[in-house]
Amino acid sequence: MTVTQPTAGAAGLSEYLAVHPAPVMAADALIRDGSGRVLIVDPSYKEGWDLPGGMVDDEEPVAALERELREELGIRGARVGRLLAVDSMPKEVYGRAHVACVYAVHPRRPPALEELVLQREELLAAEYVTEREALRRLPEPLRRRVRAALRASLGSHTAQLRQGRPVPVDLKDHYALLPSPMMAAAALITDTRGRVLVAEHSYDHGGGSPFGLPGGMVHAQESPRRGAARELAEELGLTGVPVGRLVAVDSTPARTYGRALDVHVFTVGPLTDDQVAAIGFPDGEILAVHWLAPEEALAVLPAQIGNRLRYGLRALAAGTVAHLEGGLPQPGSAVGLPPARRAPLEEGGAGPAAAADRLATRAKALTTVAVLLTDPAGRVVLAREGESGWSLPSAPVAGDTGETPRPAARRVLRERLGRDVPPGALLAVDWVPGAASGCEGARVLPETLHVYDGGVLLEAEAAADGAWAGAAVGREWADAAAGTGGAAGTAGTASAIGAIGTAETEGTTESCAPGATRAAEADRVRGACDVAGTTDAGAPGATRTADTARVTSAGDAAGTADAEGTTDSCAPEATRTADTARVTGAVDTSGVDGAVGTEAAPHAGAAAEATGAGGPRGGSGAVGLLAVPLERLETVLPAADAARVRECLVVRECGTGAVELVAGRPARG
Repeated sequence: MTVTQPTAGAAGLSEYLAVHPAPVMAADALIRDGSGRVLIVDPSYKEGWDLPGGMVDDEEPVAALERELREELGIRGARVGRLLAVDSMPKEVYGRAHVACVYAVHPRRPPALEELVLQREELLAAEYVTEREALRRLPEPLRRRVRAALRASLGSHTAQLRQGRPVPVDLKDHYALLPSPMMAAAALITDTRGRVLVAEHSYDHGGGSPFGLPGGMVHAQESPRRGAARELAEELGLTGVPVGRLVAVDSTPARTYGRALDVHVFTVGPLTDDQVAAIGFPDGEILAVHWLAPEEALAVLPAQIGNRLRYGLRALAAGTVAHLEGGLPQPGSAVGLPPARRAPLEEGGAGPAAAADRLATRAKALTTVAVLLTDPAGRVVLAREGESGWSLPSAPVAGDTGETPRPAARRVLRERLGRDVPPGALLAVDWVPGAASGCEGARVLPETLHVYDGGVLLEAEAAADGAWAGAAVGREWADAAAGTGGAAGTAGTASAIGAIGTAETEGTTESCAPGATRAAEADRVRGACDVAGTTDAGAPGATRTADTARVTSAGDAAGTADAEGTTDSCAPEATRTADTARVTGAVDTSGVDGAVGTEAAPHAGAAAEATGAGGPRGGSGAVGLLAVPLERLETVLPAADAARVRECLVVRECGTGAVELVAGRPARG
């Protein structure tokens, strides 16, 4: 047959297509009942069973399939879904080239067999059968085509076939055609008040609930973290807000969505008030957001989404990642495994992964070291990084690199204070219980804190090039230690080390602890070692408790009126109030910001260059130092931290060996 090229214009193209030779086309339906069985039919015009469907007339394939289902089976209103397979056959098979398409079809409800109205001149029977049975009954090459369509129904691709066999593809296409789970990213967003963001969506999350977490499907060319960032911008208009760490992965089986779904839950925030105010709804998927306490959020979220929040918050507090399936913690998940399910693992449950599962499900604790240093006047040296509070110079033990506590303490001395010397004796091991965080069950990891003796930090060492804050603070350290305060108000000099209890009033300095008082204070600490004639090395447990009480009272007595009428060395109550204000001011203004002032910054850079240190734990923030008299410890430190310092001072003075503490207090039992 000879066909001339079409003339210009739509009319010419229509004439050309009307006489152009074309392959025949068929459209078949993959229909399942509520049990997942496949509907097959027995046609009267050929051997073997077949899928419902038929030939395409001068119409679109989807319209042809809808017509065939209506005519052959009496199925009306069925929704023709995605194309699962396309199979082409050469003309040698049927006399003309043939293209067969298999579509996923979803009736409004799967019709029962007795509800089907068979076109008797074309169909002898219809049955729902299992996939295995359907493949057994279907002839070749239809069997291969249906097998490929069934496999494609589990993934996101369309099978491209030639006579029922996959068309050879390159490696990228091969991986693109593999069935795989869907992937989504969700955001666990918090604000500075500890509330979580619950999104009210324009669609149903199941059970009629519109409430969920912000997020959505991860695209093929992005990571889950990038997908979360994109969804934040699209759904909430939040750009430039960093996506935090992964706290949960929840796998949903295929029975829910037809394909398995892995949801990665990331933390975002805490958002500032300005960021909260900037939230909008650009794509319309979210209608409103609600800031709720965690318990309130769990009450409105669907169960599985609520579990992602619950175990995500637990993992956030514990520094772990929750492994969930269907919203429930699995063996090996670091948080949330119920005791009843954990017990068999602890008892050596069966399976090659039992040992690893036991390790993963055991409770975790952090290991940290701290160094106790004092200045020549007996004051305790505290450190602060960035906006954190004051504490003994400390750092986590890098156990993942094989570091042990004592080398970690030496690293603290080197990186924080420029003292590349070994630490002294171990003074205390303190177990700090984890505190509740967020919703029920969420707890911060407990911590084992090893406190080592760092000795006395002299003014010369504080001013050495290796000192973290640089040589510019040397004179101030010496002045503060001597009680003169001479450099405390010098313009342009950064205050990296301050002395609590030293006040400046119109250029004069008032000392709350003159030399005699400081000497008496030191005597009181040393006196704690000798109670009723007990020697330093032999202080029994009861004496140790009394020692601690005396050291504590030594701190409490300074700056307060004595029961026997001794007046406060800082005089009247009005002065004490002023002292408190000055102490607060010292905490707020000493150290961090000043440590990188116009004069100190060059020295700090030189110190870093000389020691090879780029900052504490690799950071670039400045470290501030503060020298605190014993009587002011509780003003600066939390009660447990102050108690820990006092216990360590007793051990240092008495030489009795390390003490076991719980939250800063001697362990009992």
